Amino acid sequence: MSDNRETITDQELLETLRAMDSPVVSTTEIAEAEGVTISQGQILKRLKSLEERDRIGSKCYVAKPQIRLWWHKGTEFKRAWTSNDGITEEIGVEAVDVLDLPGRGEKLGKRREAVNAVFKFLFNVESGSKHELKFVGYGADMDTYADSDSLWNNCLKKALEQSPFYLLNKSKKNWGLSKLGMKIKARDNQPLWENWDENKQKIDELYHWILWTSLFESVTQFPLQSYSSYVDIIYENKDSNTTISYQLDLDGPAWSTSTGNFNVFLGIRCKSEDLTTVLNNIDELTSDLERNFQIKDLTEDDSGLLLKCSYELNLEASEMLRQLDETNGDLIHPLRRLYQWEQKTSHELIEVDKKVNQLII
Repeated sequence: MSDNRETITDQELLETLRAMDSPVVSTTEIAEAEGVTISQGQILKRLKSLEERDRIGSKCYVAKPQIRLWWHKGTEFKRAWTSNDGITEEIGVEAVDVLDLPGRGEKLGKRREAVNAVFKFLFNVESGSKHELKFVGYGADMDTYADSDSLWNNCLKKALEQSPFYLLNKSKKNWGLSKLGMKIKARDNQPLWENWDENKQKIDELYHWILWTSLFESVTQFPLQSYSSYVDIIYENKDSNTTISYQLDLDGPAWSTSTGNFNVFLGIRCKSEDLTTVLNNIDELTSDLERNFQIKDLTEDDSGLLLKCSYELNLEASEMLRQLDETNGDLIHPLRRLYQWEQKTSHELIEVDKKVNQLII
């Protein structure tokens, strides 16, 4: 059978490769390019032939599924994986736009495009060396730094360190997807660029799940009004209708926020006359509660009382997840302090619950 070579010449195939938006592209992307009328299998044969003649280069990556990326050896690199709106200070990829990168205006926009190219490359191949990542990033931005090393040291490396989706494997000396990155990729192959509104909700849930399971055995969660707020009921006294529950409430999206509160609640539900007794004796009931706390009276809603104790958080997401990855889930120092606070506070609230039961029996 003919491979239909007459439908597109080698030179036309090379021009197609040169005209692509990214410096490195997959066989599928070439097959889907405008003007390419032969099958993907035929394109693969042609590309291998061009590589044998040293016209193009390629490398095969063990991803899921395995992927081979190609590049034109003689091309002057263009911007890679550009945003739809062209170069502006914000490129429209939230996971990149939230990062603290050097520069402003058009210069910052170009650097974000370079970071975006590296991020997308790593989601494609799952692991890449510093040399490969410099190659991809410099293909997207050859203008704002003197050379690829400067771009790497001042921009690309800093972006990878800030993002919770990537992790440096120190033993292999390459960058890959973190546990969070792998989990979200399993949901969507290009999660930072496609179906973003749905995926960022899932990313936040996964972040909370990873943090939660590093602190507690229980993993049952349900969202509150804010997507950055989750509650888990850990302790429940069915005899007195009291519960102790926990809430992780960040000030913004997990991938860009380090501050918020970890809240522990004691919920008290009983007859209205008993709630009045509890309120009248609240100072005595909470006299041994060492932590600062708030009391919310929900009697008008027939919901009872809510005691809230809060721990102020400063957990930089990417650093925390990176350390958890490296320690195989062992508690790192900031989480150990949080765990100790939670243990002490929960014990104090259980003692309050006992006092309430003794008062209203």
